Amino acid sequence: MAKTQDEIKELLSTNLFKKGIANNYITINNDNSYITYHCKNNTKRKLSNPEEFVQATAYLKLVIDYNYSPLNISVNENVQVGSSTKEADILVYNETNSKILIVVECKEEQIKGNFRLQLIKHIAMPILWQVSISGLRLGLKMSTLR
Repeated sequence: MAKTQDEIKELLSTNLFKKGIANNYITINNDNSYITYHCKNNTKRKLSNPEEFVQATAYLKLVIDYNYSPLNISVNENVQVGSSTKEADILVYNETNSKILIVVECKEEQIKGNFRLQLIKHIAMPILWQVSISGLRLGLKMSTLR
């Protein structure tokens, strides 16, 4: 179900989003309907999409908390998976943008008001990363692929 204007305003009032806007990592249009990610591919998306809350939070956490450069992050970019093309929610590249380091797939999962985000693959190494957002807190858990 689409997010309401009140839910969007609440999200935008968090310190993470205030910092993201102040540092020009993202911009929000005047009526709070679109978010623009100032990243490698400058993506514009509808903010009312429930998954966008998770995606925007993950993007800002990667930039602000984990110090990845926005110039090394793509949002909603197509990637080749075998013989087919899939859209990845977030891709994190190395410093020269020549190699994908992390692929992030975002999903909203309503369990007692919590969001859950799963980082599907870390391409540089055989490691599965799981990222959870509880409210708007992001934590990383690492485990070996089996």
